Amino acid sequence: MTWAEWGLFAASVGGIGVLWRFARMRGKGKRVSAGIIGVSVMLGLLIVHGGVDGLKWKWAPLYVLLLVLVCGLSFGVYRSGEPEPQKKRERAGLRTVLGIAGLGYAGLSIYVGASLLPAISLDPLGGLYAVGTTSFQWIDASREETYTAERDDHREIQVRLWYPAQVSQGAAKADYGFLSVPGGQPKEAPFLLNIIAQSNRNAKAQAFPDAPLSPREEVYPVVVFAPGYGGSNFMYAAFAEELASRGYIVAGVQHPYFTLFPTRLSDGRVAGGMFDAGAAADWTQSEKLIQGILVKDVRFAIDRLERLNQGADEVGGPDGAPSFANRMDFSRLGMMGHSFGGTVAAQTMDADPRIRAGINMDGFLYGKKLHDGLDRPFMYMFTGLTDRFENMGLTEAEWGGKQTFAIPSAEEYAVMAREQAERHRLLLQNGGYNVLFPKAEHFDFSDAALYSPLLGSGNTRELHDTVNELALAFFEQHLNGRESALLQKTNTEMYSLEVVDFKK
Repeated sequence: MTWAEWGLFAASVGGIGVLWRFARMRGKGKRVSAGIIGVSVMLGLLIVHGGVDGLKWKWAPLYVLLLVLVCGLSFGVYRSGEPEPQKKRERAGLRTVLGIAGLGYAGLSIYVGASLLPAISLDPLGGLYAVGTTSFQWIDASREETYTAERDDHREIQVRLWYPAQVSQGAAKADYGFLSVPGGQPKEAPFLLNIIAQSNRNAKAQAFPDAPLSPREEVYPVVVFAPGYGGSNFMYAAFAEELASRGYIVAGVQHPYFTLFPTRLSDGRVAGGMFDAGAAADWTQSEKLIQGILVKDVRFAIDRLERLNQGADEVGGPDGAPSFANRMDFSRLGMMGHSFGGTVAAQTMDADPRIRAGINMDGFLYGKKLHDGLDRPFMYMFTGLTDRFENMGLTEAEWGGKQTFAIPSAEEYAVMAREQAERHRLLLQNGGYNVLFPKAEHFDFSDAALYSPLLGSGNTRELHDTVNELALAFFEQHLNGRESALLQKTNTEMYSLEVVDFKK
């Protein structure tokens, strides 16, 4: 919490105290003075909070309490006559009960705002490099935008880069990401997501905006990151920044019209809404979306990154923005993704031989069925829930529950489970890695679990450390040729790793 938010809480507690004491004060002048001072302080601290942090929906319960207290004191000042002794005694108990209830309400409001909807805080980075970040928006003139009705509207994507950087002393860190849309979140964002965005209004990343690339290495390997279903690229900073601190350039792809948080396009329009929202429950529909839109987005992003490496689309110059010309090594290109993005990683790797190694973080294997498997190293991370799903181990409450899969019948669950299990077998039939995280939850594989403890397992930060360690070992071995003992068959409290032997 910021000092202005603590001031808001203090104003509420102080207002409760003043109102509790108000009726016991002797003399009209004292009551009028106390009421005016109390109202002025509460309104003043509210104004300060609004000016420093901005008004936020998560503090709405406190705003309501302040309004009640201001109205109560104002009414008391207006009716500030000397109460009769008998009425004083009769109301003393009621005042005490209301005062205790008010303090409990204020405490609960602080708990909800600060603990259940905290501002995200990313852990310090473990690598040798400071991290820079910058963004690009590129238009694919070869593809029409199918999600709009405008004529001559072509597909546009956003790519956010994290990279090893040289940072000057005293440099300010970049905004975490929610305010990448100028002027704050557009109204198109769902209400709950607006609350999350407001909670993180002043959140900072560990990266520094537009810092120059580090000169320590001539070139750096590249990892493309695909977000989960409806996710945005910045929602994986915990992984992207850590890889960048270890000497990788990480490119997070944003798919407009397929994100819960809207994307502002280069001409100022807002690409909001979740099109194809039912694709994650339908194998056929998902294949059309993945092959027809998402894989093409990623391959186009790689094309433009290669152009950037060749000196085209350059942004470097006297303003200190980073130069990427001849600094990216596309012979060491990897890809990873979460959820639907993990499936996109496998599908893009199947379609594009430039990608040398890939990781799927708990993504069901939608899209085209990979009958021939992958001929390059792939790691599939998944939760205990995913493992039990494909092995027919879920209860009816789990496979039928709205908060999990919402499958309408046992027959349909059996069909989906068999399909997922077969796709899993096909994916790694030529070799790779299965990593089971039995206690993890789906949102642990993103920053989303840091937005609220209600979204993860409670062990999110520890899991992030483990995922970062495994991902680094995987890319070091399969992109940089550095063998890692961590990629041997492993069984720990956090995860178990199975090595699937590669076919000779």
